Amino acid sequence: QSFSEMNQEAVLAEIGKYPARRVCITGGEPCLQVTEAFLAALHGRGYVVHMESNGTLVPPPGVDWLTLSPKSPFLGGEGALAVKECQELKLLYPSNPSLFDDVRADYRFLQPIDAEGKTKENTIATIQYICDHPQWRLSVQMHKMLDIK
Repeated sequence: QSFSEMNQEAVLAEIGKYPARRVCITGGEPCLQVTEAFLAALHGRGYVVHMESNGTLVPPPGVDWLTLSPKSPFLGGEGALAVKECQELKLLYPSNPSLFDDVRADYRFLQPIDAEGKTKENTIATIQYICDHPQWRLSVQMHKMLDIK
């Protein structure tokens, strides 16, 4: 994979080539790069802004939909989240979802860990946990199920 660094205007020009009206900002930790001014520029062009963050930093004002997806070491019980409210909380499983009981989320998703030789076992465990804790929903990586690279 390759990439090129782009300034705000170049990013806006690039996404303007597509008909979608929702922009999802993810990858690494977007709160390290995204500014309130950039979000305002997106809104000014009619975009709805979705951000997926690990929750270690508070996002700038202007995010319309926040997915909080904490990764290790949080799943091991270490560290602290800076964000305690979101539209969507998404965790990998197996883990300890009760560590995030204090997070206010409109939706809670568990995603089975896709691990060599353990994917089926993790999926079964995730579904069982959801059956026992119905406030959680199943999240799957459809592209992996369909073998789309």
